[in-house]
Amino acid sequence: MFPELAETCKYSIFAAAHTPHKRIVPKRKTELLEQMERREDSRELKAWWFSEMLNTPRPFTEHMVLFWHNHFTSSLREVKLPQLLFQQNALYRQHALGNFATLLRAVARDPAMLVYLDNRVSKKKHPNENFARELFELFSLGIHHYTQRDVAEAARVFTGWT
Repeated sequence: MFPELAETCKYSIFAAAHTPHKRIVPKRKTELLEQMERREDSRELKAWWFSEMLNTPRPFTEHMVLFWHNHFTSSLREVKLPQLLFQQNALYRQHALGNFATLLRAVARDPAMLVYLDNRVSKKKHPNENFARELFELFSLGIHHYTQRDVAEAARVFTGWT
């Protein structure tokens, strides 16, 4: 990020709209700049969340956001879009103290989770079972409380869910 823009761009990934601009650089440099911007956005996201945890007027809610973040595992390294992780964090905050079933339904629709669990590669003829299996095993029912057929059917249901 450019030093003269640092103050105006602080937490820019959380802005409602981004002003599009054209870059007149070769593709390789464009990709490098985008990667650098993602890294800066990632640092901003982490700094924002640390600040939120330290300065919140609702510490128990923030503890629960961290708890749900650890329960419904996702990763900035895999998702690669800090904006999606910010939205996921807001989702956990919104449902932190609410009904688990409501939270689970929201997580099943969360773009960061869908990217993290590879649901985008799930196709009609070859459903990806990763999302369905994690939903059953890690997020809700636990080991041995579902069948392989349950996973296969759920994977078919979630195919195309992007």
